[in-house]
Amino acid sequence: DKAHYMLRVFSQNDLNLRELQNDLPKSLLCSCISGNAEWVTVVTIHRAELTAQPGKWSSKLNPYCVVTCEGVKERTQVASDSEPVWESSFVFYRKNSEKPLRVQVYNYNMILPNDLLGENELPALVTHSPTALTTVLNSPEKPKDGDSSVPSSGTLYLSILTEDNLMAV
Repeated sequence: DKAHYMLRVFSQNDLNLRELQNDLPKSLLCSCISGNAEWVTVVTIHRAELTAQPGKWSSKLNPYCVVTCEGVKERTQVASDSEPVWESSFVFYRKNSEKPLRVQVYNYNMILPNDLLGENELPALVTHSPTALTTVLNSPEKPKDGDSSVPSSGTLYLSILTEDNLMAV
């Protein structure tokens, strides 16, 4: 049975709304081998404070964030300063809750390859409520001689919600 309804939303900002087509991810033909998704993780990238400097070929930072989960990549919009505010949320259906999420912040270059500013891996265990996290972005630069610590390129503020009920989010 189908219901007919209309939803009207008023806002001063562009909400980028989309129609929800399915309640659950599609089952694959080979799901008996690979298994179905058992967890859903919602990652919200709030903002970043970057200490990294632009590359030698650019004059300012144009950062964006990439979240990778079990081979699926999502990215935020490109910002135009060293303290970007994204407020972007991504939903990942997962088969393995032991695999960490990877967050990477890049500097967008129009012509040259994008520069990796920093990255980190985060566990995404079942929480049943959004968990606010502040993570240090590890710089891709190698530590200096005699220094065992990995240099930081900034801080990323995000929240992660992982549920074992796919219909909970």
